[in-house]
Amino acid sequence: MKSRQGHAPIRLDFIEPGGATTGRLLPAGGVRTRLDIPGETGLEISAVDAANACVFAKASSLGLLGTELPDALESDVGVMRRLSAIRSHAAVAMGLAASAEEAARNPAVPFIALVAPPAESFHLDGERRSSHEMDLSVRVLSNGRIHRALPLTISLCTAVAAAIQGTVVHDVVHLAGRRPQEGEALRLGMPSGVLSVGAHVERDGCGWRARHGSFYRTARLLFDGYVHY
Repeated sequence: MKSRQGHAPIRLDFIEPGGATTGRLLPAGGVRTRLDIPGETGLEISAVDAANACVFAKASSLGLLGTELPDALESDVGVMRRLSAIRSHAAVAMGLAASAEEAARNPAVPFIALVAPPAESFHLDGERRSSHEMDLSVRVLSNGRIHRALPLTISLCTAVAAAIQGTVVHDVVHLAGRRPQEGEALRLGMPSGVLSVGAHVERDGCGWRARHGSFYRTARLLFDGYVHY
């Protein structure tokens, strides 16, 4: 990966991040789960636990673009109520709560992420981002709020989910024609910019396994001078 400023990239690997919260990479038992939620018809989600537990759903399944800014989403009472219900029912499917009512009392975990194809959009700083600058658009909710910037653990979890064939994240990335090769970073578009994150997953007789997730930082010259002694 080459940084935009031309500085040397440094890759930070998080080894074996699967099951950090629930003990299982796919805590709902498969790459996709259909939730039975009052008012929702056959909503499909992917529950993935890599560095943190997260429920992924397509933004389009809620009638959203996936490029909405946090204030717009939070001001839509109907959307926020639906996101909360999806998160609570997914928590039960993941074994994190015995009931949706119990899950609602712990709004922090799991997170819920809406994913959408890359699209031109405005970010919080007012800058317009081209669809070519990202591979996936992501909006994340926890504690009843839409995150202005993606938490690193959820960014890593998103990259892992995108690498697992059959998840809703994998489908969105591939249907958009964005197929990062092994070692390439996945560029996540979020309200405050674009974050690059990578993941390496494998499938064997026991199922899927997340070998590592990666973030990228850059090395740059901070100062230059002399020390006299």
